[in-house]
Amino acid sequence: MSIGWIVVCGLGWSASLDSATQELVYGAPPALVEAVSGWQPGPTRAGSLRLYGSPDADPDLVSALVAQRLLDGQDTIEVQGALVDYLARTRQYADLARQLWDERPALRPYLVVVFQDAPDALALQALQLAFDDADPMVRAEAARVAGYRRDLPLNPMLTQALDDDVVEVRAFAARTLGWRGDRSVFVTLQSYLDDPAPEVRLNLLRAMERLAPDVVGKIDDIAHLTLDPDPRVARAAEQIRHR
Repeated sequence: MSIGWIVVCGLGWSASLDSATQELVYGAPPALVEAVSGWQPGPTRAGSLRLYGSPDADPDLVSALVAQRLLDGQDTIEVQGALVDYLARTRQYADLARQLWDERPALRPYLVVVFQDAPDALALQALQLAFDDADPMVRAEAARVAGYRRDLPLNPMLTQALDDDVVEVRAFAARTLGWRGDRSVFVTLQSYLDDPAPEVRLNLLRAMERLAPDVVGKIDDIAHLTLDPDPRVARAAEQIRHR
């Protein structure tokens, strides 16, 4: 079934389940409601939280109950992030994520991934907001997710992100520009090879090699990087030159 959302106005703007989905939630068996309410996420290898397994019930009903739990906002931000992660995997909740973006700024680092599979216009709008967000975690996640949306015109935002103050944002932007496969950004990437952070230089090298493997090894800048003080960068440059 399709789960939709409306925005209602009470004391302020707030996201809400639509009436059909509310009926679905209200008609859920009490045992299932209790199971979803008490469903606790576990840690991933990366240290984040994720909901593992699933109650034995209609997946759409489970998702609706998870969404209701998220809207209730009674969990910690970290647990809410796990709820968002679960909903993102259903590919049905981009509109809700966009509404929560404005209401819960602390949740934004978790919400970005929802737009990986969102309709084009909504994804573009949301990622533009994410690239401009004050939180570097949000900007870094935007740079990462942009690698999965090659259909959207995100290269200008990614190249701008190469000037970000935060290393992780610059590193993800460099890597994603390589993934997106547009050779027109090759020269731009080359101009940032003097980045002070070795992680960024390494990702720039890998992106350039991905974009133009027939050209990158002949560039003088690559020869200079074989003497880089970071052994990973020096090794990558040396390998590129001899391929």
